[in-house]
Amino acid sequence: MQMFDDLNKMLMDNLYEGLFVVGPHGEIVYWNRTAEKITGFSPGEVVGALCEENLLMHMDPNGTTMCAGGSCPLNALRSAESDIWQGELFIRHKKGHRLPVSTKIIALRNAEGEFAGTAHLFTDNRQMREAVQGIREAQEMALHDPLTGLGNRGYGEINLERCLVEMERYGFSFGVFFMDVDHFKEINDTYGHDVGDVVLQTVGRTIANSLRASDMVFRWGGEEFLAIILQLAPDQLEVVGNKIRLLVEQSPILTEAGPCRVTISLGATLARSDDTVESLVNRADMLMYESKLHGRNQVTSDFTNPA
Repeated sequence: MQMFDDLNKMLMDNLYEGLFVVGPHGEIVYWNRTAEKITGFSPGEVVGALCEENLLMHMDPNGTTMCAGGSCPLNALRSAESDIWQGELFIRHKKGHRLPVSTKIIALRNAEGEFAGTAHLFTDNRQMREAVQGIREAQEMALHDPLTGLGNRGYGEINLERCLVEMERYGFSFGVFFMDVDHFKEINDTYGHDVGDVVLQTVGRTIANSLRASDMVFRWGGEEFLAIILQLAPDQLEVVGNKIRLLVEQSPILTEAGPCRVTISLGATLARSDDTVESLVNRADMLMYESKLHGRNQVTSDFTNPA
């Protein structure tokens, strides 16, 4: 019999959840190791204490104290209204701060069905919150370019698809600018790849800072950038494009070998009702190529080259 008692204690002490057992009169009779890890209270500090003495100071999510009030779930369990209570609570750590915990309280009854106490299982919600935050950060990393901090191509495609749907549904117009850093290979060969990285970061920030908060810019790949400009009229394509172009041109990169002058070539187009993400990007890309062919550091748009 002693072997089974020892085995039960070992199993309870090594549960993933914190566990404590309250006797029929509200006294804490057992406190496992996980409960100590979560709360900081050792068994010697809590075993024998009455739950109503409010050692853990249970509070509900609304900030209402539960142990000393009528909202204590033990009252319902004691009166056989239910055998299990589950919910989110805040308990007090030994150091004084509050901990969010998911709690399950189970009524213990003897062979005659009489109330014999309760078992309290609880887990630290911070671990779940940290896990969720980790997932969110991983998602953010998957959608952003680590060098420039801008959204990456995948994120850009998601937003282009969304904008096309909104255009069809609500009639929202938008423009797409495809941009490429001029002579980027020469910059890398002349100044080194470290300066090349700074060029990409500077161009990306300059483009982003030249746009409204509602507009979006993405690093499309290599030295290519793509911007989505919302609510844009045809005659604004070159105005906005030239604003971006001039700001980049007037932002030379200072290096040990002297200032590195950077320019970009742009293709600008308005989305059409029959566009797909692929057709829209390809058209903007071809317009950018026209800028390259005609001397670089310029904007070519649908307005100057209508389809």
